[in-house]
Amino acid sequence: GSGREGRLSVSTESSREREESLEEHWPPLKTVQRSSEKLMRSYAADVSRLLDVCRFSVVLDHTWEVAELLEIIVNDPDVKVASAKNRLHPQYDATQSGGFRDVHL
Repeated sequence: GSGREGRLSVSTESSREREESLEEHWPPLKTVQRSSEKLMRSYAADVSRLLDVCRFSVVLDHTWEVAELLEIIVNDPDVKVASAKNRLHPQYDATQSGGFRDVHL
């Protein structure tokens, strides 16, 4: 298999209550062509900066859920957050992302 068959698992009471409403997305791996383009265009061929080859998305309905999930992720001893981009911050200019707001880890 792809290794992506499992569901995201979090262990707080409120997350168990809304488990059925948790929406997960597993997009395909970034292609070699797209990875190469990004390396040359954005990272001066520094492969160590290419962090999003394998991606995963979680869609939540409320900002408090985002905060709760982020806390679980950053406190997990098996997870290392390499970088973060908070496009929910009030000072973020959402016109840069077509009005879309999210958090990237």
